[in-house]
Amino acid sequence: MGRYRPPSSDPRRDPFNATHPLGARARKISSGILIVRFALPFHIYCLGCNAHLAQGRRFNAEKSHVDDYLDIKVYGFRCKCPCGEWFEIRTDPQHACYTVHAGARKQIQDWDPSQHGGHAIYDTEAKQDKTDAFAKVQGHEQLKANKRKWEQRVRELEEQQQQSKDPYTANANLRRAFRSDKHARTHQLQQDIKTRNAIGWNHDRLLLPTSPETDSRDRQAWRAQRKPNTSAQTAPPAQRLKNTILANSRRKADAQKARRQ
Repeated sequence: MGRYRPPSSDPRRDPFNATHPLGARARKISSGILIVRFALPFHIYCLGCNAHLAQGRRFNAEKSHVDDYLDIKVYGFRCKCPCGEWFEIRTDPQHACYTVHAGARKQIQDWDPSQHGGHAIYDTEAKQDKTDAFAKVQGHEQLKANKRKWEQRVRELEEQQQQSKDPYTANANLRRAFRSDKHARTHQLQQDIKTRNAIGWNHDRLLLPTSPETDSRDRQAWRAQRKPNTSAQTAPPAQRLKNTILANSRRKADAQKARRQ
């Protein structure tokens, strides 16, 4: 790849590009040590020179796998103080923090005002509950309100669990409702087919859904149209013949018009 290899070189004796991708940081990788940039997680004092090393100060540390906590690896960071002494800081997965293993001590920053002639600037919640009656009452009221919310939530979860507890019954009820609707639609379709065949209706045109009220109204309208015309019966024979021919012609024209539509 653009790199010259002389003819006298032997790949078995002179490996090609044998350097590690991390370069000098991996010079001790064969021993399980990787050089990383490590920042101090807290203030410490070096035991060799008693110098203060501030939190966040960075060192070139030797990172290595030193132990295991359950399935979590514990790593050690071995750093070199400017005085030449080595100190090691390890991870603590059990307490989610770092610990000083050797060569240094952690700076203790906890300060109790009562031990130095001062006064506490705040009280803990436990002390307030024991001394302040209003805080105790307020805490009880808050617990009651939370209890009501929790009980309501538990009831909702129980109802949801009961609804999904028996999926077979829910599915059976749903299929039963679908089945009854399907039977009703099939029966209505059969009735529509019979009506179309009886009156010679065009199958491309849909029939409107019927009901007992519409059936009675349509039946009354049909009977009113079929009532005999007394004036036509008393007319002369020639006039009745003319009326019959006109009615038949009009009925035939309406039927042809309906077929064309």
